[in-house]
Amino acid sequence: MARNIKGDGSIVKSGDRWRGYITVHGQRRYFSAVTKNAANVKRKALIALRDAGLDVNAKYTVDAWLEHWLTTGLHWAPRYRDTQTLIVRSVLAPALGRIPLAELRPEHVEQWIDAMLNPTERGAKPLSAATVRRYHSTLSGALKVAEKRGHIVRNAAALVDLPKAAKPQTTSYSVADTRAILEAARGSRMEARWLVALMLGIRPSEALGLTWDAVDLDAGLVTVKQQMRAVKGGGFALQPFPKTHAGHRTIRASGRVIEAMREHRARQLLERLDSDWKGWEHDLVFSSVKGTPIGDGVDTKAWRRLLDVAGLPYVKRYQARHTAATLQLKQSGQDVAVVAKNLGHTDPAFTMRTYIHPLEDAEKALAGQMDALLGS
Repeated sequence: MARNIKGDGSIVKSGDRWRGYITVHGQRRYFSAVTKNAANVKRKALIALRDAGLDVNAKYTVDAWLEHWLTTGLHWAPRYRDTQTLIVRSVLAPALGRIPLAELRPEHVEQWIDAMLNPTERGAKPLSAATVRRYHSTLSGALKVAEKRGHIVRNAAALVDLPKAAKPQTTSYSVADTRAILEAARGSRMEARWLVALMLGIRPSEALGLTWDAVDLDAGLVTVKQQMRAVKGGGFALQPFPKTHAGHRTIRASGRVIEAMREHRARQLLERLDSDWKGWEHDLVFSSVKGTPIGDGVDTKAWRRLLDVAGLPYVKRYQARHTAATLQLKQSGQDVAVVAKNLGHTDPAFTMRTYIHPLEDAEKALAGQMDALLGS
């Protein structure tokens, strides 16, 4: 039987466990396991760490590493940090937290994923593929940092197959319905708010975070550079970067949008003369009559009332963004690059995948034109 190479240690039976060691820089690094095979797996993993020049002596559990990882995101947005913290503490730690970080294997991750998709506990509901992928993304991101820092040899989460998530079903208003909404908004205090949503496709949080220094009424340009976010414990704050890097963008607005914003600006200047005007630390385009920020709840109620006036059923505000994307694709002759830039998408292919339904009519028309061209 072949002997281990010097420094690669050994494994012996000790009571009801198997114990062993390897040599690192002249010192022994001990480990133990219930079975000889499990102990040998640990031995090989430690040797791989040592030979790769990585941190063999790190003794993080998955839970401890995840908690440390949460402190590494110095530039995370508050809302993103809250989401990652919730996923770590309520999803990842209970399922995988006790496993030593260096011993986390793809099989552990696979079992965790399967348990979410096919729960065995009574009353537990299976999670959607999209949710599972989101949780997995957090785990993989944390392990990627651990791998870079030498705490693990490889990212176990990156070695598993993920369930395929269904393509998001986006719907948009027809031209007739869009006209009905804009007609219902005409002359109202927030007409410009809904024009910006339905014609420029600005996200709700971006619209509510828009400030007048980002609007050039003479040039007809609107720059999106921040989002309005609620602050835990009360109040609001501007997040000085949008959802993605591509989200920081300047959009050329139509004459109708600019005219509505001019009227909105004039109305707001009159409101400032009222004794109830409080203002805010930033000069918001869309504010309450007192100049204070508008929260998602208030904005949603206003959207619901607008749809009631237009005679349309309630749908989320995001449908306005989908509508803008659809109309822009149609009117631009399917110029996806331009529409992606307006929407703040990093990848035009994402725009195409998400808003593919506008192409269906064009494809049908093309098929008919081919028949007419070549004859039947």
